[in-house]
Amino acid sequence: MSRIDERALRRAERERLRQKKLNPMQQVALPAICEKWRQIALCTTPAKRSEAERGAVEPYTANGLNPPQEFIWFKSLSESAEIHGSGCDFQPFGKPWLCLSWGPREVAWKSAMRCFKGPVLHDVQNLTRRFSDLPFGPYAILRMSGQAPSHGHQPPCCFGQFDAEWLAFADFSENAGGVKYRAPLSPLMRIVASCGLFWPGEGKVAFFERPNLIRHDDRMRLHCLDGPALQYPDGTTIYAIHGVSVPAKYISTPAAEINLADVLQEQNVEVRMAIITKVGFDRLLQAAQPRPRGVPQTCPKCGEHFFAEVSRRVKKIVPEETRGPEVVVVSQANGNSLLEIGIGKREWHRDNFIRFLHLKWQDKFGAKETVIPVPRRRREFGEDCPENINDCEQVRRWTLGWPKEAMAVAET
Repeated sequence: MSRIDERALRRAERERLRQKKLNPMQQVALPAICEKWRQIALCTTPAKRSEAERGAVEPYTANGLNPPQEFIWFKSLSESAEIHGSGCDFQPFGKPWLCLSWGPREVAWKSAMRCFKGPVLHDVQNLTRRFSDLPFGPYAILRMSGQAPSHGHQPPCCFGQFDAEWLAFADFSENAGGVKYRAPLSPLMRIVASCGLFWPGEGKVAFFERPNLIRHDDRMRLHCLDGPALQYPDGTTIYAIHGVSVPAKYISTPAAEINLADVLQEQNVEVRMAIITKVGFDRLLQAAQPRPRGVPQTCPKCGEHFFAEVSRRVKKIVPEETRGPEVVVVSQANGNSLLEIGIGKREWHRDNFIRFLHLKWQDKFGAKETVIPVPRRRREFGEDCPENINDCEQVRRWTLGWPKEAMAVAET
């Protein structure tokens, strides 16, 4: 038998031995492991410094490197930003599995593929992601706190609580699935369970304290409407609404007292929409004023909808600084409306308005209504763009994910 045939037989045997589904013991162990790593991801207790420092030696020796001679502790990423940006000699290793965050993740996945079928692993990964995936890492924290690295500098190459999702996957594969890793991941798991972040350097190791406050929404995004969403022991604070960093003034101010004119002046679209979710779309519509003299027009090139400028006479009658947000009904159908609300103090043009669907319906509890933000440009709709983006019914169907040929029998 040739070597090619022998390799083919070995591959066929390995394929036959790969699990097609989880056994009863694995099905019981998976939720417990996910919950364990969820607690680690959201832990806000002080770091276990001695345990973290002891565990940091193992990855070095396991990879044939000299153990670190110096341990540095930071209270937050903000303290490390100046050191990393100064071009000092505190640099990550050249070993891929140590210095690149996707290194051990790739090792965990490829090793598990030898023991489990692909669909099984995807189911496991989906569950670990739903339980313990934190959609913010070192760079996101620095950016949201206003201290992102300058151009040409990357954020610290760290492992930490934000890695809980794939570490839960690796933990399950190793301890419940019997997967053997060439590069041991257990030391890394112990380090992450002991501190907020772990930054391996050449002969040095930096650790970061855990945040003393984490607040999040049901999708694990940083979120709090009346206080800090993330806070570190050194006072570094992040205010966020559904994962979007917003100025502190919009969090400290009650929703009923937020000035809508200030909100609509925000240049960042994500920030503006996040604040509007706190204020409430209903209040925005109630405060909006009918468009005094706006003539709807359609661009002959792109088919997008916009409005002519307000006349000078209207500007004199209603001073610009006292005018509230202006709303225009683009189209109506079946009691629903497609609305546009002007942004800013200047006359409208095709770039300074936002669009909403105002939907009304009846269910067994009575009359209901809601307001949903929708795209304003044709290219923002994606490949399945409605034929007419100014048609309320077509935009409504796109928002609900209906095929163009679908017929409504009943709606709730």
